[in-house]
Amino acid sequence: MRRGCGMDGDGEDRPEDAIVLATRGMEARGRIVFAERRKRLEGIVFRAGYVLYRVLHRCLTGISVRVGHFSVVPFSSLDRLVSMSELWDHDAGAVFKSKLEYDTFALDRGRRYSGQSHMNVTALVNHGLAGIASVQDIVATRILIGSGLAALADAVALLRLAGLSPLTEFSILGWPT
Repeated sequence: MRRGCGMDGDGEDRPEDAIVLATRGMEARGRIVFAERRKRLEGIVFRAGYVLYRVLHRCLTGISVRVGHFSVVPFSSLDRLVSMSELWDHDAGAVFKSKLEYDTFALDRGRRYSGQSHMNVTALVNHGLAGIASVQDIVATRILIGSGLAALADAVALLRLAGLSPLTEFSILGWPT
């Protein structure tokens, strides 16, 4: 089965891990294999932002994410993936949306060979939002359900407060009734 391995050349995807990932890909029986990031080498502010993003992503999409583009994709999955518009913005999001089977394999990040990342805060936030937006139907449904539950809780609280007003001696402001 033919497969392709996606990585970039900045050193954060370590070359020796490409061999490990490719080997896992051959054992995966037609599933996509992502490198799951165990250890990040960025600063504390970036890591805190990344944890916040992961929590937000999980709440909005229901998908726990620790993967990026470092992956092995079987040739048999390419027809489905390349036809998805989400692939242009976020390849992992496209895989999640496609419902193709995937596995993760824990690998540590490497250190950049030289220079700094060109991803500033705005670019990182945009990239994160693209990952969330790739499953926008799920996100919209979850927001709709959450909003409906919040409105229901507000209505119940108002009704309880309005019903409590005539039954108590305590002074309750007149706005509930």
